[in-house]
Amino acid sequence: MKKLVYLLFLATIFGQEASKDNIQNISIVSTTNVYSEFYDCGCPKNPLGGLARKTFFLKNMMPGRDSFLIDAGNALFDSNQINPDNLSIENKRFKARNFVKTLEFLGQDVVNIGSNDFKGGVDFLINITDNSSVNFISANLYDKSSNKLLFKPYHILEKDGAKNSFHWFRVNQQDQTFPYKQEFY
Repeated sequence: MKKLVYLLFLATIFGQEASKDNIQNISIVSTTNVYSEFYDCGCPKNPLGGLARKTFFLKNMMPGRDSFLIDAGNALFDSNQINPDNLSIENKRFKARNFVKTLEFLGQDVVNIGSNDFKGGVDFLINITDNSSVNFISANLYDKSSNKLLFKPYHILEKDGAKNSFHWFRVNQQDQTFPYKQEFY
């Protein structure tokens, strides 16, 4: 499997045109494990967290730059270990629904589906992501009954003629299986 990963990496590197005329400046802002945090976590050493930190970064560190905004997963629900919010499942769903709307407002481009994003149930997750302007993706999450992918496996973003493809595979957190394993929900 390592050989396959290396082969894909090399194909990506050497498959690009390498002339000076084709060089593009592309900014990618990536987050992960936001855990539906709108505000900072109250951590004394690092007081900004969640969307507050992301907004601060984009406004102050990347002013005027057109960036791709991507998230690697675990965005929609709190973590049981990190800042648990102790809300009922209905309140957690309300918060997740509003979190998706906030991501749309911020112009989020792509979000991978993480294991924590299933806390509200598969049907709820599909419902809040289905008509969103945010591209929710995962390349190895399948519906048990139909054996079809639950989400698009990738999304391509284009800037100034340069196409960038984003692919994600969900890793099973319990057994740390390699991410190409099919997960059924």
